[in-house]
Amino acid sequence: MTPQQIKSQQRRSWEANAAGWSKWAALKEPALTPITETLLDMARVGEGQWVLDVATGVGHAALLAARRVGREGRVVGIDLSHAMVALAEARARAEGVAQVAYHELDAEALVGWPGASYNAAICQCGLVYLPQLQQALRGVHHVLTPDGWFASAVWAPAEKVPFIALAKDTIHRVTGLPGPAPGMPHAFALAERGVLEQALSSAGFAAIRGERVTVVVELPSAADYAAMMRETTGLGALVAEKAPEKQDEAWAALAEAAAPFADASGKVSFTCDASCVVGRRA
Repeated sequence: MTPQQIKSQQRRSWEANAAGWSKWAALKEPALTPITETLLDMARVGEGQWVLDVATGVGHAALLAARRVGREGRVVGIDLSHAMVALAEARARAEGVAQVAYHELDAEALVGWPGASYNAAICQCGLVYLPQLQQALRGVHHVLTPDGWFASAVWAPAEKVPFIALAKDTIHRVTGLPGPAPGMPHAFALAERGVLEQALSSAGFAAIRGERVTVVVELPSAADYAAMMRETTGLGALVAEKAPEKQDEAWAALAEAAAPFADASGKVSFTCDASCVVGRRA
């Protein structure tokens, strides 16, 4: 597939999943907050700054950044999905956060934005979905002010992220559908140590360093976990389109597979690792 075909497919997927991301935000985002706070620390986000949030989704990381920059600062979140951006805008209005703005924009188009416009940039687990990663990273480098910092998180290898890996493995096993083709973007595309660091270096960043962050994703039940994965990932649409006759079986199997992660009350917990990597515009 060409980069444009990949992005078109991804846009359709995010559009379909946007409502699910909004629905499950209150349960999912507390687990992601430590990752975002680490990114904000690493990018040295502070009062009065202009900050770019790449692949903002429904706007969670941008809102956390807004707390750091205060009323004199500005946060801009960009995302490929119109539906995600609309939900993020509505959320910011509802919370009365005026210093945040959202734009529907492909991260690979940042090279066309005004240069040296942002003091810092962050990206929470979104870089893995960019088919032309180097172009996007060069764009982030371009929009940062001299000595501005860019911090991004990517998931660790699959065995360290059962929250995602369990769903992928179970659904593909039950349906018989293949996983991503070689070279296709997926959640673990940048999981190996040193891969993101090298990409940042190639895009012109310096003073690159990384650290591991461990988070715990908690949900009320195994059934809730299966429903969340069905409504917030591309697996739901994949099964509905390619194996509709196995939908009930597949999602029931996922709930069953999550049972070992449950405590006596039925609450499921997944301990997952992410890598946070930062670089400075040289």
